[in-house]
Amino acid sequence: IENSALMHNPSKVSIPFSILEIDVKNDDAILKALNIELASGDRIKLHGELKNITSIVPEISANYERMSSNLNIYSKKLRFSDFLDLFDNVDAEKKVKNSNRNLALKKVVKDFYNKYQPELSINLDEFIFNKLIINNFNTGFYFENEDLLYLENTAFDFYKGKVTLDAHLDITDPHETGFSIGFTTDNLDLEKLLISFDYFDIPSIKEADKIDGKVSVDARIEGELLDSTGIISNSLKGTIGFDLEEMQIKGFDPIIKIGNIIFKKKRFEDIRFGSIENILYVANNTVEFPLMEVQSTALDFFVTGHLGFDDVPTSLWTAIPLSNFKNRDIDNIPKKTEYMEAGKKIYIEAKSKDKDIDKTQYKLHLSEKKYFKERDSLSEYRIMMKENRLLRRKYKRDTRADEKLQKADSIIIN
Repeated sequence: IENSALMHNPSKVSIPFSILEIDVKNDDAILKALNIELASGDRIKLHGELKNITSIVPEISANYERMSSNLNIYSKKLRFSDFLDLFDNVDAEKKVKNSNRNLALKKVVKDFYNKYQPELSINLDEFIFNKLIINNFNTGFYFENEDLLYLENTAFDFYKGKVTLDAHLDITDPHETGFSIGFTTDNLDLEKLLISFDYFDIPSIKEADKIDGKVSVDARIEGELLDSTGIISNSLKGTIGFDLEEMQIKGFDPIIKIGNIIFKKKRFEDIRFGSIENILYVANNTVEFPLMEVQSTALDFFVTGHLGFDDVPTSLWTAIPLSNFKNRDIDNIPKKTEYMEAGKKIYIEAKSKDKDIDKTQYKLHLSEKKYFKERDSLSEYRIMMKENRLLRRKYKRDTRADEKLQKADSIIIN
């Protein structure tokens, strides 16, 4: 059959195809080709096997076993917008186009499962989602039931980086979708990633001369999204572990302006960072930061606290060792130190107000006592201060002992 269409009756969605070629023997079939033409001129190709095919027409079927299928889907280039266009709902009374398409897509997917019991293998040479471009996309796709979909052993290339993921989707609700995703990345290009997500719509990042690096991630996230608007933020929970290597920030105006209050402007014009590692915890509209050390050619500091979104205020504390105020070699990244070894510090609190969380206020502190007080953890603060004093004394003793040994070795050699 050439230049026809498949009509999905419940949703009135019509999917045009250029070629349908199928061989039937008894109650089984080989789908040799089903080519679906897309608006951009690209194409989706399907082939595979179908068992018990007469079961989809009960009036003529004496076989009560449900149909099952094993299909392979391939496209040289697939734009997600082209794919969604296949599911435009023709019901004129519906007003929101994206809601129509998502609702129609869910109906088709559920009906597809109930009729065909499919297991799918999907291979895309290039997949384009908005500005995100990925290559060599491969996944296994199957159903637990009509409401639960699984993507397993999924992998794709993002420029020179590799991404693997598993995902579970719950499409029980016609207007919301539940999801859980586990994914890992290896050395993704940070600059290309920012471009792909349009710099997260932050003007100052767009205007920077350069933000680059290699990022590896191991994340486990679950939540829900409204099909018409996007992710429901307070439903998100999980962990995001990351390792950022070879990061460089050049010509980033906000950092230059803040740094120039105390230091020379040149120190912050071109900043290179040492390895930055941490595990972030996401829940209840917050992203929690355990204590994280950042070493760079411009400044060394420690940061902890949480970022809030929607109605949750942000509260971040940055500890800046006083050693930063000494003369500095801005051409070389210093080695990492432990929090205690970094010596005395000053603290900058970044906090948004409950009534206006988009505005952040900055306060200078000479100790971190307030940080613990806000979290009802003053007892921990007192214990930490006592341990810190003991550790500082030990560190100074060990340092002096090492210096004496080095002097003694030098005298013996001479």
